[in-house]
Amino acid sequence: IGLGTIMPLSNALVLAAFSDEGTRSRLIGVGNAMLNVGTIVTNLLGGFLCAISWQSTFLVYALGIVLFALSAFAMKEPAHVEEENAERKKGSLPAVTFVYIVFFLLMCVMTQPVIVYCSQVLAEAGITNAMVSAFMVSVFSIGGIIISLMFTGLFKLLGKMLLPASFVVAAVALLVCFMGGNPQDSNVILYGVGAALAGMALLMVTCFTPMAISQVVAPEMQSTAMGFVSFAMGGGTFLSTPFAQLAGIVTGAETIGTVLMFAACCSGALALVAVAFVFLSGRKK
Repeated sequence: IGLGTIMPLSNALVLAAFSDEGTRSRLIGVGNAMLNVGTIVTNLLGGFLCAISWQSTFLVYALGIVLFALSAFAMKEPAHVEEENAERKKGSLPAVTFVYIVFFLLMCVMTQPVIVYCSQVLAEAGITNAMVSAFMVSVFSIGGIIISLMFTGLFKLLGKMLLPASFVVAAVALLVCFMGGNPQDSNVILYGVGAALAGMALLMVTCFTPMAISQVVAPEMQSTAMGFVSFAMGGGTFLSTPFAQLAGIVTGAETIGTVLMFAACCSGALALVAVAFVFLSGRKK
């Protein structure tokens, strides 16, 4: 509930307070980088506290008291920035908004198996050290941090083409993870590279989606749109499990690593669909 509240709110606040596209893209990128930094720090802190006792692990949420104080007493209400754009219909969400949201959801579905099934894939490859699996989560987050901090430059360079580019990166990431988790010739470093690339692919779309939506949605509807974006992230994580089951049915394979190859093929296909969507909707930023 907390994550589902703060994620759309943080993006909506940026869109409400700033009209400059460069500032928006920079702050959305930095915000998502901080999200991944938080994942790494709290995982490490949780592990340290768990060494004391498993009950102590939950003390990590005491950080929420500090964050509440900062947001409630130190953060002023932003001055709302109204933007005039004839293409934006007030009081409604254009259909293209939901196209962006569906692409985001599908990216979550494609990249989650890298982390969700990491332990199983590595175990099938004979790598059973739990610390290695935990390290992959951090590598995934580090990849996200790097691309988030680079997002402004990427958005200026590629514009809407950033969407299909992210699915290409996802396809490469999943293929690399599949090769790294190959039971016949496993390579934990190769899997780590794939995990970092998967984190990059996910955060490319995570940062791109609110920026793209802000260009077509009226200011008063942007908070609602960001809520749908947050829903897509949770929905994509939830759907990753039935997606893995579908991969097993389609391929008939018994190894969980096959999910990664199936997801790589799906990501490649989605990259082509995204290219078609970009050209049909116009490549202008």
